[in-house]
Amino acid sequence: MPPNQSRLRDLSRSFLPAVRTRGEQYQQEGRVTTLAPAEGGLEGTVQGTELYRIFLGSDAYGRFDFSCTCPYGDGCKHVWAALREADQNGLLPIINAAMLAAMDRRPAEPPPTRRVLTPAPAPWKYWLDSLAARAAARQNLVRPRAAPSPTEQRLIYLVGPPGLTLKVLAQARKKTGDWAAPRICGVGGAPWAILAGPADFEIGQLLLGASFGGGQAHYAPPAQFALAPAAAPVTLERIARTGRGVVQRTANGIGHELQWDDGAGWTLGLTIIANPGSDGYRLEGAMERDPERILLSPEVMVTDGIVIAGGRAARWSGGLATDLAGSLASGIDIVAPKDQVGDLIAALYQIPNLPRLTWPDEIGVEVVHGAPTPHLRLAASRRNAWRLDGMTAELAFEYGGLTVSYQAESGRTAMRTGNRIIQRDAAAEAAAIDRLLRSGARWEYDFQFAKQRLTFAPAAVPKMVPPLLADGWVVEVAGERYRAPGASHASVSSGIDWFELEGYVDYGDTRVELPELLAAVRRGDGFVALGTGGRGVIPLEWLERLSPLIDLGTVSLGRIRFPRAQVSILDALLAAMPEVDVDQRFQRARQQLASFVGVKPLAPPRTFRGTLRGYQQEGLGWLEFLRQFEFGGCLADDMGLGKTVQVLALLERRRQAGAPPSLAVVPRSLVFNWQHEAAHFAPKLKVLDHSGGGRRKALDHFGDHHLVLTTYGTLRRDAELFSDVRFDYVILDEAQAIKNPAS
Repeated sequence: MPPNQSRLRDLSRSFLPAVRTRGEQYQQEGRVTTLAPAEGGLEGTVQGTELYRIFLGSDAYGRFDFSCTCPYGDGCKHVWAALREADQNGLLPIINAAMLAAMDRRPAEPPPTRRVLTPAPAPWKYWLDSLAARAAARQNLVRPRAAPSPTEQRLIYLVGPPGLTLKVLAQARKKTGDWAAPRICGVGGAPWAILAGPADFEIGQLLLGASFGGGQAHYAPPAQFALAPAAAPVTLERIARTGRGVVQRTANGIGHELQWDDGAGWTLGLTIIANPGSDGYRLEGAMERDPERILLSPEVMVTDGIVIAGGRAARWSGGLATDLAGSLASGIDIVAPKDQVGDLIAALYQIPNLPRLTWPDEIGVEVVHGAPTPHLRLAASRRNAWRLDGMTAELAFEYGGLTVSYQAESGRTAMRTGNRIIQRDAAAEAAAIDRLLRSGARWEYDFQFAKQRLTFAPAAVPKMVPPLLADGWVVEVAGERYRAPGASHASVSSGIDWFELEGYVDYGDTRVELPELLAAVRRGDGFVALGTGGRGVIPLEWLERLSPLIDLGTVSLGRIRFPRAQVSILDALLAAMPEVDVDQRFQRARQQLASFVGVKPLAPPRTFRGTLRGYQQEGLGWLEFLRQFEFGGCLADDMGLGKTVQVLALLERRRQAGAPPSLAVVPRSLVFNWQHEAAHFAPKLKVLDHSGGGRRKALDHFGDHHLVLTTYGTLRRDAELFSDVRFDYVILDEAQAIKNPAS
C-alpha cells in the first residue's frame, strides 16, 4: 500500500464513520475553498453552515495537530474533507515535512494542549488571504530557510535509462575534498528545499507538474521521473544550464556532463549494408544532421524526440520510428540472409513514416511510390437476421497492377511483389474513405462476418458513381462494371434534301450511338447499357450542348434529320459548337449562305423562245437560288400564270450548263401539254415520253435526252428502274398527287 494511503488510513481512526462520510461528501462537492502551505502545515477554509477555518499540521512535538473553528473542533467533517483534499492534491508531504522539522527543534517544556484558531475573517480579508494562499500553493514547494554553500553540498540530475528517466540526487563534500556518493533527494522534501537554488525550483516545478495530477498523491517526495516527450526539451535544457546534469552511460556508471544542443533537429537514417563475415546483410541506423552522422550504439540514448550522445542532448524527429531507433541503439542486431533481404526491406516499409532507407544496388529491390487507383465494388444486401437492406461496399486500391483490399490489409503500409515494394499512400486512401463517407456511406458492423463494413443506401448510388468515375475510380455495381464516357463525336452530313446529325460516345472498346443515348435519357436513366457488358455514364453535359440541334430535328433511321431549308438555323447553332464536324456539302452551303445578299430576278437564256414577265423572272431567279443552295421548292403561282414556262426556262439554262437529264412527273392528261410547251419555248430540249405500254424497259437511253416525262402511275411501276438513274431535277406537276404517303 502506498505510504500516503497508509497515513490517511491511520488518520481515519480519529474520525467517526458518519463524520468521514459527510466529510467525503463535502470534499466531492468542492466545499474546501482554500488549502495552502502555512507555518507548521496547511491552512484553509471549508464552507459549512458558515465559512470555517481549519489547520492541518504538526504541534511543537511533531505530532499531528488538526483544528477547526466549528463547534466540534478537531474531529469534525470539515477537517476530514480538508485531509482528503490535501491527499488528492499531493499536499500531505508538506505536513510530514512540518512534523520532521518540529521534531528537530522539539522544546523541553510540555506542549500546549491545543492550537487555538481565530474565527474566520471578514469577507474582504478572507478574499485577500485566499489570493495570498493560492499564490503560495502554486509553488507547491517549501522554501529553504538557509541554503548551504554549493561547494559543500549540491543537487545533481542523473539522466539515464530506462526510457528517459531523471533521478534527483544530493551530494556532500567529504573532508578529503572529494564528493561523496550521491543519495536520493525527493523534490519538495526538506533536504531538497535546503539545497535548491532558483534554477532548481524552476526544474522542480516542471517535474512535479509533470508527475502530480489526476488525483495522484505521494507520501514521500518523488525523486525519480519519467520525462514526457513534450516536457523533455525544456527540462533538459534548464538542467544543462545548471552544470549539474549528468548522463548515466550504463546501469551502474555515470558518464558525461549533460549539455543541451539547441541546433537543428536530427533525423534517423537507415542503411542496409553487407554483414561482415557472412553473405547476409544487416541494418545500420544513424542520427544525421548535415554534415554530422552519429551511429546508433549502446553509447547513444534515444527516446521519442530526444537523442543523447557524448553528453549532448538534442531534438530529433522521433515519432513512429522511435522504437526501431531505440532497438538499434541498444545493440540489437537486425541481420538477414541474402535470400531474405527483400523480406527485410518489405518489413521495414511496414513502419509508418519510415525514415530514409538506402541499400546497395546489388540487392535489386525497387520501391514504387505511386498514387493508388480506388476500386469500389457495390453489392446489394438483403434483410436477414444479421444485416439490413442496402448496398455493401468493398474498397480496394490498385498500385502498379497490385490490388490491395482496404479492409483486409488496413494494417499493412507496403506490399511486395517480386523485386518491387509498393508503398501505400495512407493519406490518399484516407481521403478516398472520407469521400465515400461524404457521399452517403457509413460504417456498420456486420454481425454475420464480425467486421465493419461500408454501406450505401441504393438511392445514393446513381448520384455518387459519375463523379467517382470522372476522377479515375473503378466502380462495379451488382456485378456490372461502370465506365466513364470517353471521346465523344458529333457531325453533320448532307443527304438529297436534308442534313443529318450523327453522334456517338466511346466507352473503351464499345461505341454507343446518339439515338441510344437519347432513348436512355428519355427513360430518366443516367446510364446506358454497353454491348460488351456493364453500363456507361451518359455525358449529360455533352448532350446538353447538342440539345438545340436535337430539339430542332426529327429522329429518322437512328439519326437526327433536318430539312435543307433549315441550313441557316443549323449554321447559327453550329457556330457555338466548334466540336461538331460538318461535311463539304454543308460547309459549301454555309459559305454560300454567308455571301448571300438576296434573290434577284433572272432573265431567260437567249435560246429560250418567249418573253418572261417580271414576276416570272423573279420566279426564275428564286428557282436559281434554290439550285445554288440545293434546296427543294414549291412553285405555287395561281393557275394560268405560267409555272410550266418558268420551269422550261430553268431547264434550258441547265441544258446549256451540260447538266444530266431532269425528270418531270405529271398526270397523264398533261403529258402532251408538256411536250407542246417544250417544243414551243425550248426547242433545243430533247424530250422523252416514258409512259404508256410502248415505253422501253431499259433506261440507258435517258442520257440522250434533257427532259424525261412520265406519269405518277408509271413512276410507281418503274420505281426500281428509276432508283438507279441520277437526275438533275425531279419536277412534280400537280404535286398534290403525292400528299398521301401511302398512294
